[in-house]
Amino acid sequence: MDENIKLNVTSENGIVEIRTGEALPLYNPKSFSVAGQLKCVAEYIAQNYARAKQGSRFENAVVLIDKKKNKIEFIDNVKAAYGQVNIIGILIENPDLKIFGINKGITFNKQEIQQRLRQNAILFKDFEQVKKLIKALDELQLTTEETIKDVQDKRGNVDQAFKRTVRDAKGLLPEYIELHTHLYEGFEKVSLKLEIEVDLDGRMPVYSFYCLELDLMLEQNKIKAFDECITEQMINDFTVLTIS
Repeated sequence: MDENIKLNVTSENGIVEIRTGEALPLYNPKSFSVAGQLKCVAEYIAQNYARAKQGSRFENAVVLIDKKKNKIEFIDNVKAAYGQVNIIGILIENPDLKIFGINKGITFNKQEIQQRLRQNAILFKDFEQVKKLIKALDELQLTTEETIKDVQDKRGNVDQAFKRTVRDAKGLLPEYIELHTHLYEGFEKVSLKLEIEVDLDGRMPVYSFYCLELDLMLEQNKIKAFDECITEQMINDFTVLTIS
């Protein structure tokens, strides 16, 4: 089907250039998305945005705070169909904390504990303490105290409760060993006192680690990490939304 198209063209220098053929494809800039440690959002904003003038803000840029999912997210233009920048900062728990199964009731035999201590000595505050513990495990002598007592329930039924306590006969095991490491990646190191609990699996001694203050320290350091990563520049210059 033929169509007659009329154009009115003006030119300042009297020259009009006419090109034929297919039009160039529309340029749609690519979106950019990256995820990293929690502080990466604050770092990106500080390095790419000058402070807004007083009384103004980057109205289409949004910072989303989700403490339940341990993340801070930045979107530079929520209205953009193309070329959107998305930076996600994630609070990442240090995977090294799982090596010793702290507070999980996970037990290890002597060889497993010694191997973990040797391979992860850098996590401890005092290397000499680690060496002494490895040696103590080789020289350890255990005694058991067994207690049987009658227990009566509210209905008058009598049962026997059995309790076995394992003790370090020579007192070679330290009361605790002290970790000095990050709770969350990218943040300062803290000290954790790990208590060593000994039990018997059949006739074989097994060991587990506990830190009564770990959960509290994780929560306190999480709050501190978010406080550090939500900057004055974010609050004043961008729309900040708390998701959870």
